[in-house]
Amino acid sequence: ILSSLLTIDDDSSWQRNVLKRRVQRQKGVVETDVPGFLFLELDGLAKPVLQRAIDEDHMPTMARWLETGSHHLVGWETDMSSQTSASQAGILHGNNHNIPAFRWYDRAAREIVSSSNPRILPKLEERVSDGNGLLVDNGASRGNLFSGDAPNVMNTASTIKDFSRFHTSEFYAYFSSPYNFSRTLLLFFWDIVLERYRFRQQRRNDVQPRLDKHHRNFKYALVRGVTTIILRELNIYTLIGDMYAGVPSAYATFVGYDELAHHSGVETEDAFDTLQKLDQQFARLEDAAEQAPRPYRFVILSDHGQSGGATFKQRYGKTLEDRVRELA
Repeated sequence: ILSSLLTIDDDSSWQRNVLKRRVQRQKGVVETDVPGFLFLELDGLAKPVLQRAIDEDHMPTMARWLETGSHHLVGWETDMSSQTSASQAGILHGNNHNIPAFRWYDRAAREIVSSSNPRILPKLEERVSDGNGLLVDNGASRGNLFSGDAPNVMNTASTIKDFSRFHTSEFYAYFSSPYNFSRTLLLFFWDIVLERYRFRQQRRNDVQPRLDKHHRNFKYALVRGVTTIILRELNIYTLIGDMYAGVPSAYATFVGYDELAHHSGVETEDAFDTLQKLDQQFARLEDAAEQAPRPYRFVILSDHGQSGGATFKQRYGKTLEDRVRELA
């Protein structure tokens, strides 16, 4: 039983066959040779970091795709707003006009606009969308900021109050196995333990630059567990269900690497460990695609990169806010 709970890169044939039959029976799936597309976003991953992860054997699945020629590694440059909301609006809606940062001050509205604010995001999507987004043709949005006009959404921030596009059946693939919830819970708590251990390890080795204990406290450890484990597992199982249902396109954001890189470092042992585990999940998706009612193409992409460095306070002994107040 314990082995079943802890296995994160394998699915029993029983579960796979049961899930496939039930999903296809519920959805009335028709087989076709027209390929579908899965867009898998690795939030915050820069090309040089990905290349190093592949070269150092952290991501064998992606390395195999490159070696066989089924995929090619291509770099791209963001615009001046190198962050998730601007990039994802451009990718999913073809328009990121007037999204200058993740947070900014709107002088006309006289308020701070935050890309993580569920009250603000629906307004942003309404502004950038022309109703013909990337996923408008019966596509699915999984764990994103914006929906790409998908009729099927799960954990999509811009549609958090739009219940017409949310269906509880989207979670069936995850809860179809009696082991999934228990396994996810165990992995979640293990990741919390891992975060506390790795932080103490960085302090003991005096790794610089690094965040202090106020930024890497127990609250952050909980956030890390949610982003690297819970959201990842929900995305993976939902995407497997999407493929068995023959969904023509799906876009999913995996935020674990970005969250961890901001706190632990861009190219730390923790960061590469997270990428390795994501690579294992892509192998699971590849395996599931072989039993789907249509062929699937996997597009692995990133919305932006990032680089490591000291904070303003660590470098100059005062916060940026304090310095601005001095100058003002």
